[in-house]
Formats: sequence, C-alpha cells, structure tokens
Amino acid sequence: MLSEHIFSDRTYCFLAGAGVSFDSPSNLPLARDMVYKIVEVLSIEESLKVDIKGQFDRGNLRFEQFMELISEIFDRDLQVLNHLSKCDSPNLLHNLLAEIANNDHHIFTTNFDCLIETACTQKRIPVQTVFSNEQKCRTNTKIVWKLHGSLQDEQGLDTRKSIVATITRLGQKGESFSNDPFLKEIFFDRIQHQDLIILGYSGSDDYDIVPMISQIKSRHKIFWVFHDTQISPFKVFDFATFKKERKIIPDAIYKILSQGNWKEEQLYIIVGRTSEVLSAIHNILIKNSGSDHYEIEYKIPSHYYLHWSFKHALEEWRNLSFAGKYFLLAGNYGEAQSYFQLALSQSEETKELSPKIYVLFCLSRTCIKDNRPKEALAYLETIYSILNGGQKSRYFQLEQKILKSVGRDMVEYEQQLAICHSELGNFESALAILHKAECQKDTIEYARGLYEEARVMRKMGNFPKALSLVEESVGIHRKYGNLESLSICLPFLLDLLIEKKDFSEVKERIPELIGICKITNNEKLMSECRQLSEQIKSY
Repeated sequence: MLSEHIFSDRTYCFLAGAGVSFDSPSNLPLARDMVYKIVEVLSIEESLKVDIKGQFDRGNLRFEQFMELISEIFDRDLQVLNHLSKCDSPNLLHNLLAEIANNDHHIFTTNFDCLIETACTQKRIPVQTVFSNEQKCRTNTKIVWKLHGSLQDEQGLDTRKSIVATITRLGQKGESFSNDPFLKEIFFDRIQHQDLIILGYSGSDDYDIVPMISQIKSRHKIFWVFHDTQISPFKVFDFATFKKERKIIPDAIYKILSQGNWKEEQLYIIVGRTSEVLSAIHNILIKNSGSDHYEIEYKIPSHYYLHWSFKHALEEWRNLSFAGKYFLLAGNYGEAQSYFQLALSQSEETKELSPKIYVLFCLSRTCIKDNRPKEALAYLETIYSILNGGQKSRYFQLEQKILKSVGRDMVEYEQQLAICHSELGNFESALAILHKAECQKDTIEYARGLYEEARVMRKMGNFPKALSLVEESVGIHRKYGNLESLSICLPFLLDLLIEKKDFSEVKERIPELIGICKITNNEKLMSECRQLSEQIKSY
C-alpha cells in the first residue's frame, strides 16, 4: 500500500521527466520520436539514418549528443524545439504537480516545456521558472526547478539560451550542471533532506541526473515510478522484491547504487500507470482536493519539425559535416576524416569563410583524437592563414566573435593548439599558449587547462608539478560532478602516483574510478582498474 510509504505530514521532492508531458491533451513527443523525425528530414545517406536510429535505440547515442550535433551544424538556436512552447494544454500530471507544488513540495524537471508552470498559472498559483543562479527567487511563489533549462520562463519570455548551453555541455562535453553549480547545490540539498519521487523519467542518461543522485548521501528514500499501462491498479515493490519478480532491472538503478551512498533498502519501485500513481500520491498529500483533466486533443503538426530544415538541411557541406561528427563521436576516425574532407571541398563553394573554418576545426579535432598532432596543427594554422591574409604564425589568436561564429571559444581553441605542440615535443610553446589562455579560475575550462599543463609537465620530467596540477584539476571536476572529465584525469593521476610508488594512495583512489566506470558504462577502463587493483595488492 502506498499509504504505508507516503505521508501527508512530510515534504517530498518530485523529479519529472519527458514522460510527464506525453499524455493527452499535451501529447508532446518523447526523445525517440524527435530523433526519428529529425533524422528523416536530413539529406544524409539512408544507411546512415538507419545506423543513427539503431545506435540511439541501443543507448549508444544519447539524445543530448544528437541534439548537440543538430544545434552545431544545422540549427544553432534549436528552433526545432519550438513545438514544445506551442502547446499550452497541461495534462492531468501537470495539474497534479501544480497542486503538489502549491502545498510546498519541491518540483524538479528535466523538461524544456513550461506545462507545469502553465498549470500553475491556470490555477492562479504564483509560480517562477528557475534554471540559473542569475535569477532571484521571488518570495511567495512556487518554484519549478528546470535542471536542463527552459524554452520560456513563467511569463513567456524567451530563455532558449539556457537549453542551448545545456545541450552543449551534456552532448559535446559530457558534463552535468557544470555551468551552474547552483542547481547542483539545490538538488543535493533537497534530496538529502526529503524523499525523492521520480516519474516520467527513464534514467537512461549517462552523465546527468542519475550520476548526480548516485553521489548524494541521504538517509531518505527514492520512489521510482515505472510506467506500465498493463498494470492497474499499480504495485509498490521494495527493491529486493522487485529483483525477484523482474528479470530485467534498469541500469539506472544499479548506477544509483554503484557509489555506495544509497542502499537497496532505500529504493522502492512503483509499477503501473503514472497518472494513477501520482493521483494516489496527490490524494495522500492533499486531502479533499480534486484536479481537472481537460480532454483536449493536441496534435504536433509535422511542419513544427520540418520548418527549420529547408534553410540549412539541403546544404551539402552541413550534411557531410554531420556525418563526420557522428563518426567522430563514435570513435571511427577514418570515416570521420573522409566525410570532413568531402565537407571541406563543398565548403569551398560557399561565399562565407565560416563553413570552411568550421570543417577545418573538425579535421583538427579528428587528428588530435587519432594521435596525428602534426596534421592537426596544420589545419589550425590554415584557419589562421585564412583569417589573416595568408600570414602564418607559431602563436596566434583569433577574435572571440570569429570563433563563436563556428561554435567555438578562445580558450578551447588555444587548448587544442597547446595539445598539438605538446604532442610534437614543443613543450615550451605548449606552456606559453596554456598560460596565455584567459580562463576564469575554478571553472571547467580552467580544470581542462590544468590537466593539459600537467601532461606537459610529466613529459618534461617535472612529476611533482604534474601531480599538483592534476590533483587541482580532479578537485574541480569532482566539485561539478563531471564524470567524463574525471574518467580522463583520474587514470593520469593514478599513473603519476604509481611512478611516485605511492601505492597506498593508488588503492584509495581506484574505488572512485571504478564507481565512475559503472555509471558511464566504461567497461574497458573498469577492466584496467581491476587489473591494476590486483597488481598492487602485495604492496
């Protein structure tokens, strides 16, 4: 019985995912529907379309990664998401969450739409959309915490920049909450002090919400609602019982348990219709209250998906670049290089410099990933040559506005340049470029610079300095929960500790890295960690 676990005198945290906005009358599409529809309007080979869909279905291509590619190459401002703001028809779940928020429970959502806020407004509940520490939380209002940003705020003002930033850091960089530790603080604080109820959320992401939850130390409970239209009335399982009755356990559950901060007895699974579950929770928390459910059909016209495509999707250099980026993401550097070379030829036919600069940057990145620094440096210097009338220089700067035109920033550019010089043995040049890069301290970019400088110092034989730099880098990435970056920095740190023969410290560090591998499904690195653990047992 749900009443044995949910109590009217307690405050709860709710985490609402995309599934909340799927039911009628909202009818907003899930991630899979969006990816499939967008892929179909691209002018890429049919075999590649099939491959992309397959990789997405198998979990090898995350929604954020796909949308980052779309944003970078075709649709910088993500106009393709406009249909999410066209819908103004909250469904039963939105209405229930609005009333729950009005009773001082905490509402977090990963959704870009504003249907919870719309439901609040329709019920005359004062509400505020918050997704950044730059916003001042108003008194006497109920807050909807938008963990991935929002297309609009509660007043209908455009805030899509918050979504573009999220897509970039989640898709391209594999970061979570890194641009706004304020959100992480709020999220951690609430879940440390209240039970968490998750609904409409699959937990399939590798780098975002689930890893954050796994790092929280709490004595409270998690109630995860798994939507199943075949089960009515719904069933409540403790995790031990759920394991016995279900052959397939979602990976997200094990990822939450992987860090050792949560115990199995803290997890409860609720299986059934999400609307029935939330209605029951609502009735426990808010007695003598009903919620209207307006049966208004809202269909997504196809042109909301297609209108953006006709401007850019037929440009051949963009489609070839998309294919190149897709293969680069998959680690197939040969295919990536081939497509980028074709894209470079096509970019020559355009009258603008930005396409050619963008493709050259992609080629440089591919070469760096494929351990070909000399070629990478040549591409970077070609960019400089284009922008500076044929003059070349060993050290060069590009104006920030030019880099922004191709979706890059100065710090990232200079770090790429430093990597090339470091790999070519030009250590002094690499250090000069890294030190010249203007980067605010205690940021992700600053941490990346520290790591690259540490790598240079190691090559120069200055192991104490390398160790100090990478320790500082790890500390910053750990603060922001950037598991992708930690999975790069920590192995380097372990190597330095082994060279120092500090095996006791290595033993203490390995469990953290193994935990990160479990969350990110990095089986290769996990195997290496376990082998290392066996090798140093005797020390």
